Amino acid sequence: MPSMRIISWNSRGETYAKGQELQQAQAWLATNYGGNNPDVDAFVIQEAQNAAGGPVRNMMNTDPANGVTLVSLGANINRPPDHTTELVTGGGDGYLCCTHTNVTINTHLALWNYGADATLTGWMTSLNMTQRGAMMAARAQRPPAYTELTVGGTPVFLITWHAPLGVSGLGAETMPGGGLIDAYLVLENSNLLTQAQTYAGANGVVIIAADLNTTKNGLKKNYWGIYKPLRNFRGLGNHLDHILAWKPGGGNVVVDQGHNSATSSDHNMISARVTW
Repeated sequence: MPSMRIISWNSRGETYAKGQELQQAQAWLATNYGGNNPDVDAFVIQEAQNAAGGPVRNMMNTDPANGVTLVSLGANINRPPDHTTELVTGGGDGYLCCTHTNVTINTHLALWNYGADATLTGWMTSLNMTQRGAMMAARAQRPPAYTELTVGGTPVFLITWHAPLGVSGLGAETMPGGGLIDAYLVLENSNLLTQAQTYAGANGVVIIAADLNTTKNGLKKNYWGIYKPLRNFRGLGNHLDHILAWKPGGGNVVVDQGHNSATSSDHNMISARVTW
């Protein structure tokens, strides 16, 4: 069965010290899972630096000033690591994705463009004016980013997201942790998960490794009595940060070997292995 180990972290910026924290997390995994694929197949970072030249990215790419590279990966990194801003306009912070060379990158990390999504536009035209206004406001906020990969001969559609905060424009519903439930509605009525399902096919997997700005209870909650976010996904979380997986073709998907560690960010760094 294919598997993929992921580290996900809202780093709240980039410093050389935060690059060292990534090193320490991987060393812990190598110690505790040394006989069980300890290498990290993908690192995803939310709230990285807006531009691509930050010290965490440089460390992933082997910082020429310090000669630092990720422990246990050595030279086995697809370089340079992917970077994109958190906003389609180029604003906001950044996302980073760094992958092991056993991962084939078929589509590099990119933001999902809600503005060019005909499926989302069609769904929004079916709403009443109040609903449409709330969804338009949510659509304008931080979208997720995605990358299309191949691991163990099977497709992996990997999504990362720094989910927006806010109170629903539809009224009377808030997410534990402060996340904007309207942004989840936009995501799930866009073409993103349809493309993910098509790409994963019968044997692949869709993974979300993200700061979802809501807790496990927030993901379990039934909003307005009719909507449970990301209902097809299962996985592990630590407070607002989660690694979730869905196998659209059916069959078992396991998210285990979860770990989280305190960092100089106000978010713990989390990791898990996904097997499908």
